[in-house]
Formats: sequence, structure tokens, C-alpha cells
Amino acid sequence: MREKRKFARIDKKTLIEFRELKHPIEEKKYILSNIKDISGSGLLFQSEKEYKIGTFLHLKIALTGGKEDNPRFRKIGEASLCHPISIIGRVVRIEELKKGASYDIGIRFVNFYENDAAGLINFINKNLEH
Repeated sequence: MREKRKFARIDKKTLIEFRELKHPIEEKKYILSNIKDISGSGLLFQSEKEYKIGTFLHLKIALTGGKEDNPRFRKIGEASLCHPISIIGRVVRIEELKKGASYDIGIRFVNFYENDAAGLINFINKNLEH
């Protein structure tokens, strides 16, 4: 069977913070979760809340690694830290895992900064090699 995806997808457990984007704008706190897999065009994460298809979310993804992953990288001691990349994504798939309590949320990226896009692609490519 031929792969339909444009970008390679990696199973990489990394942190994500997200919140729903609505009009009028609400000052909601970000929710913390883990990414199950990620590609250059989208990701899958688990949520305790169900989101409808078409819902827009603001995502902050913590990439770890070197300067080549994200230009806003900084190193503290032996730990590699970077500011999260910021992405607007749209819910394109939802799967109920545990009735009313847990969902897999599939996101397609719709808007992000060029530097963040380059950092994400570098991060994915680097992790494909391992």
C-alpha cells in the first residue's frame, strides 16, 4: 500500500501545550499533553477533552536537541532546552479511547513561522535517522 502522507511521521513522545482558539478571544490556560506522533504537516496527541472536527488550536511544541532544530535554542549546563515552536492547527480526526474521558486528536498544521517550520522539519529528519 502506498503512503498517502506528504511528510514522514515519527513516533516521538514530546510535550505539547494547547488551547482552543475561539471568537471572541478567551484567555484560557494551556493544557499540557504528550504528542504520540508528529510530521511536518500535523500531529496526533491525547486529550481528556473532545474537540469537534474543524476546531482551531494554538499549539506550543517543545523540541529538544541542538541549534539546528530551532534557532531559539539555548543550552544550560548539559541540558538542551529550546523555546517551544508555535503552531496553529485544525482538528481533522478524533478517536474516542475511553468513553467520555480520553481522545486521540489528529491535527493538521495551518499556520506557523518559517523558522519554526524549518526547526520542526530538522527535528523530524534528525529523529528519522535514529
